[in-house]
Amino acid sequence: MQKKIAGVQKQNGVILLVTLLALVIMMLANLALVRSTDTNLILAGNYAFKRDVVNQAERAVPKIKALFETGDLKLASSRTNDKTNINYYASIQTNNAQGLPIKLFGIADNNANNIIDTKSGTTIRYIIDRMSLAAGAPSIDNGGFVPINQIDAAGDGIIRGTGSPTNSNSPQVNGGMVSLYRISIRATGPRNTESFLQVIFTI
Repeated sequence: MQKKIAGVQKQNGVILLVTLLALVIMMLANLALVRSTDTNLILAGNYAFKRDVVNQAERAVPKIKALFETGDLKLASSRTNDKTNINYYASIQTNNAQGLPIKLFGIADNNANNIIDTKSGTTIRYIIDRMSLAAGAPSIDNGGFVPINQIDAAGDGIIRGTGSPTNSNSPQVNGGMVSLYRISIRATGPRNTESFLQVIFTI
């Protein structure tokens, strides 16, 4: 009887050791799961902030549109020189390696043109630059122009050269040239999230 009791006691000690090892393994697994869950939550939160900052950045577009339609940039003559008070430059600005104007990163937090949303913690900065080599009146040598196609008065949809209303073999442009403008937008939000939007347009 004494030998059997000793054997049982020895066996119980092994079971206890195995149980403790299993508990340690389960604890480590739970810790890894918690850390993984926290990381996923942080990533999901950062992605949500990123998407919100992109949406916020688009708020600059109507403001810039108003400058060209009814504001300080309405007249073509008003676009020939820099207007730093509204973040406008009449010549193309130096870019960084990502193709973004360096001046965009130098706009101060208290710049009057910034769009600030205190509720979402977002600040939107922008600059507008004309795709010309230098300021001044538009010219072919200055660059940054695209041709305007003009459909002939015949009304048949064929683009013809000047003075050739019936000659369909001279499909040249004769409508003049228009300047190209670039909008670069930088939006910063919570958790140091940043988004950049860029578009080139004519008017």
